[in-house]
Amino acid sequence: MHSNALNAWKLLSSTNFGKEEIIREIDIPAERIEVVYGSIDHSKFLPGVENPYLHDAKIHLITVGDFNPRKRFDIPFDIVSKNSDLELYHKDPVNSWKERASKLMKFVSDYPNIRVLGAVGDEILRKYISNADAIVYIPDAEGLGLPSLEALAY
Repeated sequence: MHSNALNAWKLLSSTNFGKEEIIREIDIPAERIEVVYGSIDHSKFLPGVENPYLHDAKIHLITVGDFNPRKRFDIPFDIVSKNSDLELYHKDPVNSWKERASKLMKFVSDYPNIRVLGAVGDEILRKYISNADAIVYIPDAEGLGLPSLEALAY
């Protein structure tokens, strides 16, 4: 990849930090690097001040995404249901996955340490992600995905 970068007419970076790193580490001139900000709206993802989690010595986890089966929310839901030291919050809409959502909602209804927040606004999402101990993201057949990038932005 290094030789490809050296020979490329134009390189793309998703952040200015990445651009600076390319300039510093590979010695590519700045004019050959474009920053493309399509992945994260940084104005939405600043650390939240208000912590929505209880101060209860539990590990607070968050998952983000619709209930598409490839997102595999059944796995963290199952793990957390067996561990009372963990608390899991899930954020996002049902979309067209109503049957899957219904099945998972029925499952989590027996576990007070799993909470489905639904489709919440950016301000609430910011509070949950920026104060979580970890974001859980384990989909099948999906690339990096925005939840991971958004969590890193916090």
